[in-house]
Amino acid sequence: MNLNSIKEELKRELNIIYYLNSNKVDDFFEEFLNNFNFFDENNFFKKEFLENIDVPFFVIYKSLNVLKKYFGSEKIYKIEEMFSKVYLKNGAVELLSFLNHQYNDRLLFIPHNKFIKQIYSSLFYNDLSLFPKKHFQDCEFQKVLKYPKSKMILCSNIKELENLHNIMHIIADALYKALKKKKFSDAIFILENFKEGTD
Repeated sequence: MNLNSIKEELKRELNIIYYLNSNKVDDFFEEFLNNFNFFDENNFFKKEFLENIDVPFFVIYKSLNVLKKYFGSEKIYKIEEMFSKVYLKNGAVELLSFLNHQYNDRLLFIPHNKFIKQIYSSLFYNDLSLFPKKHFQDCEFQKVLKYPKSKMILCSNIKELENLHNIMHIIADALYKALKKKKFSDAIFILENFKEGTD
C-alpha cells in the first residue's frame, strides 16, 4: 500500500475543497494515514486524534469513500460511524449556542428553545429516545402564532414564518430518520441544513 498515492487520489477527489483548505487538509491527511491502524478493529484512532480534527466533514466523507476501494466498505463504515459521532456531538454544541441570543425569553422563541435543547441532548448523549418527534402542526409555536400579540407584531409575515417553521420540522424529522437508520454521514449533512435554518 502506497500512502502517497492514496493521498494524491484523495486530493483529486476533494478538488476545490482541498485548495480552499490545503494546510488543514494536508495536516489531516498526514495524521489520518499515519495514525490509522488499518488492522485493529477496536482501536482505529487515538481518542486525541478524533477529538482534535479541524477539517470540514466533507473532507472526512470523501476520504473514507476513497479508502473503501483499498480496505472494503465494512471496515470503513465502522470508521465513518466513529467520525460521524464526533461531528454530530460537535454539531449539537453549535446548535445549542444558537439559543444564546437577546430574544431567548420572548414568546415566539420559547417553544423552539425546548425543541432545540431536546435535539441537542439526543445528539450529544447519542440517545435517540431523547429526540423530539413532533409534527409542526402540534408544535406550541403554532399556538403562539395565533395570539393577538403575535399577529400584531408579525402582520403579513405570519404565513412566511409558518412555512419556515414547517420546513424546520421536516428537516428535524429527516434527521431523526437518518439517525434511526444509522446513516450517520447523512445525519451530519441534514444537521448542517437544520443549523442554517435556526441561525
